[in-house]
Amino acid sequence: MKRIQKISFILLATVVSVLFFNDTKAEAATSAWKTISSGCKVRLVTDASTYSTSATSVDVYAESSGCPTFYYKMSVDDPSGYKGPIQTGSFSSRTPVKVFKISTLRVSKGKNLAEPHIDLYSNSSFTTHKGAAWGPTITIYR
Repeated sequence: MKRIQKISFILLATVVSVLFFNDTKAEAATSAWKTISSGCKVRLVTDASTYSTSATSVDVYAESSGCPTFYYKMSVDDPSGYKGPIQTGSFSSRTPVKVFKISTLRVSKGKNLAEPHIDLYSNSSFTTHKGAAWGPTITIYR
């Protein structure tokens, strides 16, 4: 009887530790650095690489290294070329996190692929295009 109690206790302790102490934090997805000009490179980072049916947004930010201040247009696009909603701003080393609501993206039932995208400009009127970068391909389930 003691042996059954001991096994039950060990099993219960294992289950509790898995349920309550397991780090289920999503892994961020980061693109490779994209060279924009001599010494200047940019990359995009998302908060996860896969978004479950319960996810409500894709969070994206851009980082730069060795670059001047850029003005940007950022979106989350699907591989067919559909551009999602565009968010704009300027940055010199890192953009604020941009939140793209999944409900505003073009996603259908099942598995969907998407890619964050950033267009970079040297002026606030977005007329002098300096380059672009694509983020990592992400998967969105609906």
